[in-house]
Amino acid sequence: MRNIEGMQENEILDVEYMSRDDFEKINQNPPANSICISISTRYDRFRPVELSPKWDNTLRLTFDAHVPTNDEHGFTDELADSVVKFALDNIKPTTEKLIVHCGEGRVRSPAIAIVIGYMYYAPANDCKSMDKEVFWQMKRAFKRKMRNV
Repeated sequence: MRNIEGMQENEILDVEYMSRDDFEKINQNPPANSICISISTRYDRFRPVELSPKWDNTLRLTFDAHVPTNDEHGFTDELADSVVKFALDNIKPTTEKLIVHCGEGRVRSPAIAIVIGYMYYAPANDCKSMDKEVFWQMKRAFKRKMRNV
């Protein structure tokens, strides 16, 4: 495991991404020692996900899929940096699961989950339809963080 400030060894971490529907099935009784990242779009403000207080920690993000970063609804460098910071601050040696969800679980959430899995040497299934721009922004955010350590 990398020995990086804020990053602690974790050999049990499992990283999953899923749809909102699948997430809502486990949200009220999340797996033990788990954290989640909940991704919504600008349209979800009318029906937000109510996150259970049983999660060890949560992060809410709002951005749309396949939107340029210069668009107000796109995934920005600031969002990518906040996700990397959240992961580094909240994935502990005892964290067993990180669940990332978005509407369909096929575009936004896999892009984030795969990079966080990479950060911790935790497997996350590849997804051909993931938002490639989000994926590369996450990779760049992680590299920025590593340069500043």
